Amino acid sequence: MAKIKVMNSAESELKLFLKFLHHDFHKQQRNIILSSFPELQSKITNNPDLSEESVVGDFINDFYQSNSEKIKLIITKDEQLLDARGDDVLSALRTLMDADWPQDKVFYAVPTILPFSPFENDTFFYSILGEIKTGRSSKNILFFAAHEISHFVFYDALKKMTDIQNTLSKESEHYLKEALAVAILNENPLKEILKIENYSGNPELNGLNLSIDGKVIGFTSFISDYYHEHKIANKEKFGDVLFSLINILSAADKDLILKKDIWNKYGLKLNQNPSAISEYFEPMKIKGHL
Repeated sequence: MAKIKVMNSAESELKLFLKFLHHDFHKQQRNIILSSFPELQSKITNNPDLSEESVVGDFINDFYQSNSEKIKLIITKDEQLLDARGDDVLSALRTLMDADWPQDKVFYAVPTILPFSPFENDTFFYSILGEIKTGRSSKNILFFAAHEISHFVFYDALKKMTDIQNTLSKESEHYLKEALAVAILNENPLKEILKIENYSGNPELNGLNLSIDGKVIGFTSFISDYYHEHKIANKEKFGDVLFSLINILSAADKDLILKKDIWNKYGLKLNQNPSAISEYFEPMKIKGHL
């Protein structure tokens, strides 16, 4: 049976930090990191003769040493949560996304002090920064596992599609996978397992709108409604639902590329720029039904 295992790899932190301090696609992640660690920004600014890699590496080592006991307790708790309900999360994803894994499949959950939770291959890095700083977190490892593994299933389903009529840009794929994660996490049995209500997803989804026959609906609301109607109510295969959504969203592909450019420029400060927020909120026209 597929499993989720915690793998503590502090050595991966430096690579992750450097990657997202200079990410070509997720350009706002640098601002998010430095706003979460203003002392790191000061160290980089005040040590121009040292390489950024050296400064960041020393900062990470100091942070881990200062918070070693907290980190150990968090990891122990997370391992216990996965032992108790990790299998339930995977079972729910099988149901909600028709996921099909080999019996010996292992997903690795790696704690990180990044203020967000990236993934690569079959490994997801889940942020424990908030819990280290405040002693609590609104999202536990089960939530991170469900969210990130839903992305793995999304991309596995994409790979199986050889007859897509309209392919999407990586920007559109990004927004679609995030909106589908919202739809899936808000459905039972995941909703019950995670004890969440009306999960709204990543901040960049907020304000995205679609226009269908002159009627405006939120991007995430449309994806959630479409998923529920076709996958849950009509019991269609997840791959078929995804195929249909890709074809529907192809009409908004250029718009979604533009939206991502705007987000990369302004990020969480979008609401401070009236013209940018107006452009970001502008509905994207697609064909479909409400």
